[in-house]
Amino acid sequence: MSKGYLDSKSSKIRKVLKYTYMYGASRTLIKVKGHYHMQKEYDEKPEKVLKSRDKKVGIIGCGNHAFTDIAYFLRKNSGNIIGSSMDIDINKAISLAKEYKAYCSTTDIEDILDDENINLVYIVSNHATHTDYAIQVLKCKKDVFVEKPISINMEQYSNLLKVVRTSDNRIYAGYNRPFSPAIETIKPYITNNSISLNCFIMGHKLASDHWYRKSTEGSRVVSNLGHWIDLSTHLVMARDTLPTRFELTLISANSKHKDDDFVLTIKTDLDDLIVLTFSTRSDPFEGVMENISFQNENIIAHIADFRKITIWDDNKKIVKRFIPKDAGHEKSVLQPFDEKKRNWKEVEWSTFIMLKVEEMLQGNIKDTAFDIETEIEKLIK
Repeated sequence: MSKGYLDSKSSKIRKVLKYTYMYGASRTLIKVKGHYHMQKEYDEKPEKVLKSRDKKVGIIGCGNHAFTDIAYFLRKNSGNIIGSSMDIDINKAISLAKEYKAYCSTTDIEDILDDENINLVYIVSNHATHTDYAIQVLKCKKDVFVEKPISINMEQYSNLLKVVRTSDNRIYAGYNRPFSPAIETIKPYITNNSISLNCFIMGHKLASDHWYRKSTEGSRVVSNLGHWIDLSTHLVMARDTLPTRFELTLISANSKHKDDDFVLTIKTDLDDLIVLTFSTRSDPFEGVMENISFQNENIIAHIADFRKITIWDDNKKIVKRFIPKDAGHEKSVLQPFDEKKRNWKEVEWSTFIMLKVEEMLQGNIKDTAFDIETEIEKLIK
């Protein structure tokens, strides 16, 4: 037996043990199952199972995230409510359907759109397809949860907003950090004064042929940085007074991949200052790591990888720990079942800012500025 094999096996065991500590045994188990889910192949055709009125959820895109996060949290909180799973790879659709007791697995979206039993659809497919699928679902008068990003370019964004504005159905976005207990702890302290926010993110080091690198899927601005742009927007919009003008500066320090190792600064006309640093110098063993510092009037807060928050309120110090680590994934997935809804305008704003940054990256533009409401309204006319 080779040393390389033993080192690899040892690393996997250490990761499982670490994940068990970070996320708990049940979620670690489903993450292990997810690894095998991505490799399964089936000779038989999808099984025909009787429909159940209790199974009202459809899943479009049955990759690892759908299997280990979306479907897992739905079952954990509401039982086996998934009725249909769809993926362009039938093996993934069958595997998810088998694990979560869905009555249909398919490669045809029409099987979900035409199913009167399904009233809520989660879109967890590749990034470039999110907008088109969301539009189709809304036009079929079903609620839709769109995993991030909701769009990868301004044309998609404009098309989606036009449909959202005229639809009677609900739309939700899969940005999770606003739902984390750390952020929910900060929000009651926020006043109408200016905000300073610094996020240092250590992301995964991706291979050159990773699907995130495909030009058709957008850069890591839309696949990764959008999370922290959305978090920034959420905090900025937690006040009674909203900014109108944004000034952006983007600096990349990676000559091979300009969407790795870069800094984005955001300044608003309310004197808010936001700095987002995305670093991929090495691959973090425990997954994406984040250090977030926040200041607003008399409040200073520091979030250590969503495992701990420290708040200084003048001379008062508050410390909270989160075991298991909680970056808000579960609560985000369960948005459709929560009576208190996130303001969709936050997602519209954060997506517009993200797409402006994407345009800066692709056009090698260092600085830009805009009045956000004016620019969004132009897109939907």
